[in-house]
Amino acid sequence: MEEGYGRTDALGRIGNTVFGDHLIEANLQVGSAPVSFPYLWNIWKFDWVQYNGSVAQPLARNIGEALGVGARIPLMSDSGAPLPAAERFRSSVRVADLVSIEHALQRLQPPTWPEAILGPVDRDLAARGRSLFVEHCQGCHGPHPVSAARQQASAPLKPSPDLEWRIEVIPVEHIGTDPAAARASSSGTTTSVPPDSRMPSWPRRCDRCCTGNWRARFVIA
Repeated sequence: MEEGYGRTDALGRIGNTVFGDHLIEANLQVGSAPVSFPYLWNIWKFDWVQYNGSVAQPLARNIGEALGVGARIPLMSDSGAPLPAAERFRSSVRVADLVSIEHALQRLQPPTWPEAILGPVDRDLAARGRSLFVEHCQGCHGPHPVSAARQQASAPLKPSPDLEWRIEVIPVEHIGTDPAAARASSSGTTTSVPPDSRMPSWPRRCDRCCTGNWRARFVIA
């Protein structure tokens, strides 16, 4: 379905593409929950790299994005038979390129304020705004740098041990906004193979193997 304004749930579309279009149509879920586009600057520092608190490994996120826009992991032959064991999970995902993109992102700097177009920044007001943000907003929105000891154990693809920001995961009841996106990502189950599949080494159903493991809480960055 086509989303309306403010309802482009990219993560939901990836799930529908990978588990619905490429696997089993019954896995498709309606993507009608209101969402907003994620942050751009400094997102590579976050300890959760998907907005619903589902993925902490940047490369896993990047591979998921590649699958969502057409990369394939063939599991069955064109005739519907299971692939030989040695050929399963071949992928068209260019993993090395995704790693390079992640490293390039870490060098990306936010643009300076275009004073020639939008006028100079009122430094006094900016300082007051910063104080208000720290007092009223930073507790949820961060940033929250984490200790080097914790970062070394939990943050892959970071260039140094002092560049991880912890993302607050806040219950939707506290936030008070529409909880549909969080509930959709936390309550679904995904069927791994059709009931008549001839692939006995696979379980008939991976109960809660994907979205069911995602947290029923909303990520505030």
